[in-house]
Parts: sequence; structure tokens; C-alpha cells
Amino acid sequence: MQNQKIVSATLVGFGVALWFVLNAGIVKVFDHYDLTFGVYDAIKHAIPLLVSAVSVFVLLKNVTVTNFLTEVVVELRKVTWPSSKDTWSATFVVIVFVIIISFILGAMDLGWAYLVQKLIIR
Repeated sequence: MQNQKIVSATLVGFGVALWFVLNAGIVKVFDHYDLTFGVYDAIKHAIPLLVSAVSVFVLLKNVTVTNFLTEVVVELRKVTWPSSKDTWSATFVVIVFVIIISFILGAMDLGWAYLVQKLIIR
């Protein structure tokens, strides 16, 4: 039952994100063509809401989708997540490595630029 709540919440979140994207796109299209009077104002907000609601309803009723998302939730519960200390230490290692590689690549770039300048310009 708990997994079904998570799946439903995920699909509702998908619907909200879909509504946001569609609403932004349709408002931009309606504004571009200057359709800002009368019934068009209601349509430009109703279409994304209707499409999002229908999408969420269809996905909630689709057995394949809900089974897949339920299995995803079950597998995510099995994951051993790293501790905060492990996450910070791994982040520190990555940042140090990126800085070191940046200096190496910068030195190589300067070296190649110097060689190309000496060979071409003389």
C-alpha cells in the first residue's frame, strides 16, 4: 500500500511537471500569435490542464506502468545509500581531481599554443 502511494505521488508529480511545460509552451504560442482575448484566455490554460489530467489518469490505470514503478520503488528500498561522511569525502576527491586535471590540461594547452605559434609565425 505504501508503494502505491509513492507511485501515485510520482505520477501526480509527472502530471504537474507536464502541465507546467505545456502551459509555458501554449502561453508562449498564444502570446506570439496575439491570441489574448475572450475564449482564448480560458483555452490556453485549460488545454495543458486537461492533457496533464488525462495523462495522469491513463498512466494510473495502466497496469504495466504501475507495476514497473512499483518494482522501481521496491528496488530503491534495497539500495544501501552512502552516509553523509562518505558523500562529502567522495565529493572532495572529485573536486581535487578536477582541479589537478584542469591544471594539467591548461599546461598542455599553453604548451601546444606556444609550439604552434613558434612553428607558424617564426
